[in-house]
Amino acid sequence: MRPFLLPRSQFIWIVVLFSFVIGCAERPTIEIDAAQAIFLADLRMAHTKEYAPLAYSAAIDTFNAAMSAVEEQDDKFSLFRNYGIAKARLIKAIELSNSAATLAIEEKERLKHEQTNMMVEIAGSLAAIDSALTRVPAKKSNRAAFCLIKYDLSKLHIKYYEAKDWHNREAYVMAEPELQAISRGAESLMKEVLAIID
Repeated sequence: MRPFLLPRSQFIWIVVLFSFVIGCAERPTIEIDAAQAIFLADLRMAHTKEYAPLAYSAAIDTFNAAMSAVEEQDDKFSLFRNYGIAKARLIKAIELSNSAATLAIEEKERLKHEQTNMMVEIAGSLAAIDSALTRVPAKKSNRAAFCLIKYDLSKLHIKYYEAKDWHNREAYVMAEPELQAISRGAESLMKEVLAIID
């Protein structure tokens, strides 16, 4: 009896299909290692969470979803595993992490230049207040207001040097709210000085 043989074309299709199934069932270790390396190094080193929080969250969420998909497939019998979705999510997570890191660098540079200009303006405002105080009339009725303004001005000077220290240490996220508050405080204080001069 002649043995049954598959036609050549059918045999090729079966080999291709089997290879595809085996390929989908293979755990995407290369993508997992690459994604983990990025999230444990690049994102933290670039302070992405601080300077691009929304982009960071999107990248982390995608990475976590990818790892959940990997674990879901790990629990299945080997012939029924399909890591296609997990692999695609890992690749997307890597793309998002790279984008987030770029955004963080850009935002950090933006804050650096913005704060550098702001500190020049604040230093000028504080010096202007110091100068204006020398023109306050020496009236007894002004003494209490004058002393209070001097006290508030000394606090602004201290806060300014603290914020400047944050800036010099490249902690721009920490310096930003402090500098904004000092700028508003200096503007308000100047109005108080002008009020007692008039």
